[in-house]
Amino acid sequence: MAFKVTLMPSGHTFEVEEGKRILDAGLAAGHAMPYSCRAGTCRTCRGKVIQGEVDYGNYMISEAYLPMEHRAMGLALLCSAVACSDLVIELKELSLVGIKPRMVPCRVKQVSKPVADVAILDLKLPMNENFMFSAGQYIDIILKDGKRRSYSIATAPSVEGVTDLQLHVRHTPGGAFTDHVFSAMKERDLLRFEGPLGTFYLREDSTKPIILLASGTGFAPIKSIVEYAIRKKIDRPMTLYWGCRQKADLYMLELAQGWASALPGFRFI
Repeated sequence: MAFKVTLMPSGHTFEVEEGKRILDAGLAAGHAMPYSCRAGTCRTCRGKVIQGEVDYGNYMISEAYLPMEHRAMGLALLCSAVACSDLVIELKELSLVGIKPRMVPCRVKQVSKPVADVAILDLKLPMNENFMFSAGQYIDIILKDGKRRSYSIATAPSVEGVTDLQLHVRHTPGGAFTDHVFSAMKERDLLRFEGPLGTFYLREDSTKPIILLASGTGFAPIKSIVEYAIRKKIDRPMTLYWGCRQKADLYMLELAQGWASALPGFRFI
């Protein structure tokens, strides 16, 4: 059984099968619905249910990140909610990034560790790949058992596409992927990923000042955005706040400090 979903104010419609998450169905139908983590924690995908009923999905996630008072206002996390009837949802859609995610093979080019618990992972794609993405997006590394681990792209995009990608990986003890990265990964290891993903990316159709916030390895997508802005000579005031527990955790401190001389109006704190 399928339910009809109407997005307002655009009037875009799509169908969602019973039990399927609303965000997944909307993205599959080609609509630029905002999202990031797809795990119910970032709240980027939050929409307001104007008509119809939804099942909020994972109870613990929804309770922590979507309090009862928000539900009373009609709000739902569309990455975890499923339709129980036809729906009308108020949601601010985005301009399409225009690049459809796909599966891509790659090899490990280099693994370096600027600090004990952070690895810089450089990946080499096939020479004819010319991978396209927008500054700020991420990829999903596909593990052998089919599980996924998401990492932001630290490389700046180019109009002709890239054949090299850089990821910043923080070690999580017991992590299925990070334990391997920090103990056994070596050059020329074969990996597979899906991307590009996410609606966090630099909006170039604005003249407003840009404030960038990062903690830890959340610096990776910021690096992509700033280096792209330098390459494109984007003339907008830009301030970066990068927070860590101790100074040593600012693992690319000199790089961030150097951006002020390459980009007018840039401040790093």
